[in-house]
Amino acid sequence: TANKGDSYSYDFNTNDEGNTTYALDTDAVWLDLEQGTGTISGTAVAGTYYVNVTADNGTVELYHNYTLTVAMTLNWVNHSPSESANEGVAYSYTFSVDEDDAVFSLTTDAEWLSINATTGVLSGTTEDGEFYVNVTATLDELSVYENYTLTITNVPIAWVNHSPTASVNEGVAYAYTFTTNKDGELFLLDGNASWLSINATTGVLSGTAQDGVYS
Repeated sequence: TANKGDSYSYDFNTNDEGNTTYALDTDAVWLDLEQGTGTISGTAVAGTYYVNVTADNGTVELYHNYTLTVAMTLNWVNHSPSESANEGVAYSYTFSVDEDDAVFSLTTDAEWLSINATTGVLSGTTEDGEFYVNVTATLDELSVYENYTLTITNVPIAWVNHSPTASVNEGVAYAYTFTTNKDGELFLLDGNASWLSINATTGVLSGTAQDGVYS
């Protein structure tokens, strides 16, 4: 027996080593035979295989036939997400295991977090607080777990882009995109330029300019 991914090796030998020739018959294509030493070896792949080894010194043939069972295992490949972030930013991490058909699931008190069951992508827009995050990858009866505490720090909202053009000619298309240091904020407009409007989600201020001075 062996586990998937193990370095499997066994040295067959006889009492007439100098004159012995070895042969291997198996459906384990990952197994190789070193003719001079009688050593079979390889990196184990999950499954059940027949392994038939023959030793022949020209006078006598010896046979050793057995069934080799390699157990399936499930192991993390990527499972080291960031455990802290600022409030209001996009948080994302891709969990992965060494089997393509694994299914990912999430248990957490961070309602803003979700995971893609197929790709293992954990994502969401952060909210202030401390949260438990438990990610599970499952394949048949095998499971692996990654549990951690995620701390999100409150950061005051601040402008990133807020320097629009203060003058323009009448009749032209006026536009400027306001941005902040947080995702998901809503933009509001207060002023006496009735021809101006703002997209509450994107922060785009726009309109066709009319003659006058506006606040």
